[in-house]
Amino acid sequence: MGDSGDEFTEVARAYKKINAPVGKLGLASLHVSTKALAGDDSTYADVENKLSVITSTRDILADEMSELLDGAEFHKKHISGRDARTLVRESEELLEYVESLATDE
Repeated sequence: MGDSGDEFTEVARAYKKINAPVGKLGLASLHVSTKALAGDDSTYADVENKLSVITSTRDILADEMSELLDGAEFHKKHISGRDARTLVRESEELLEYVESLATDE
């Protein structure tokens, strides 16, 4: 990430991946939830608990990203490269985790 415009774009892309209902995280979560329905009661409870934690984590990340994007867009605040990299990395890790749950057999 170079200048503030690059950081803005990267954070905005990561935000969309984890927060859009039909974004990557939303679709992978739907697949995980659907698989949970096919399991027994224990499997269902375990997966739904994981999805609850995923949702909470996503909400925290999305709020932080939204705050950065809003500050940059409407209040001319600079997005630091470190903040942007951290949020993008954490959102990618969350997405990878959910996608791994979706592909587990």
